[in-house]
Amino acid sequence: MQRKTKKALRNKNIELISKRQYDKLLKAIFQSIKERDNYNKILVHDIERKNEKIQILEDYIEKELDEVNKIVKGRLTDFKNANNSLVEINAGLQKKNIEITRAYNGLATMGKFAEENGIDIKKHNRDLPEHPLNKYKFEQKHEVLESGKTKSVYTLTPPNKDKKK
Repeated sequence: MQRKTKKALRNKNIELISKRQYDKLLKAIFQSIKERDNYNKILVHDIERKNEKIQILEDYIEKELDEVNKIVKGRLTDFKNANNSLVEINAGLQKKNIEITRAYNGLATMGKFAEENGIDIKKHNRDLPEHPLNKYKFEQKHEVLESGKTKSVYTLTPPNKDKKK
């Protein structure tokens, strides 16, 4: 049996339906296209509305991010300034700590020297220049030499006595 071509089949199908049925089919197809077109218009409108909302949100987020970045930059500057200030204070405290340690080491060395020479420090504690009841002015200075050793100088000044004439 010989195969029929597509064109021949199409022509045969058209011949099988009446003009009235063909018009009814075309009207149904046109109505379906019209409904789909209306639905597509609704979808396009919905997409446009959503795109507008997205744009509004993007603008809002960008504005908020700019404000947050300004705040963060300001705080960061404040923290850097505070850190620099604290670094300077810390350096001063470190120098004071080193000076106190040197003074303590000098006094400890002097105390060991006194004990080695047979002087009872506890017995003479009240007579020490740094004792609060003592009226002497006591000063100590410490200097680090190039050799790395510490030179300690202690000065003891008696109280000023008012001379009556």
